[in-house]
Amino acid sequence: MRRIILVAALLLGGAISARADTDIYSGQGSNDDMNAAVRQCRQQWGEPALGIPPNDDFKKCMSQLGWTYVRTQHDGNWTEGGQHCHYILNGFGSECSAF
Repeated sequence: MRRIILVAALLLGGAISARADTDIYSGQGSNDDMNAAVRQCRQQWGEPALGIPPNDDFKKCMSQLGWTYVRTQHDGNWTEGGQHCHYILNGFGSECSAF
């Protein structure tokens, strides 16, 4: 019985951790302009938590730089060390590529 509970907990934990997200903003400017604004606000307010919309201070910072928060999209993709990554094997593994 303990094995079943352990396996269920591991599967549930893998499914929960397999969620990545992207905060969507709208505004005038290029993608590079938006990324520069995000970097500036991250330096001031820290990295937003995964799966949780940015806090009001972060949204206000982005707004002052011309970007309006729209939503947080769960997409299973992220960037790590300049590489684009995504989950494979139903969230039990990941794969990253520079392409």
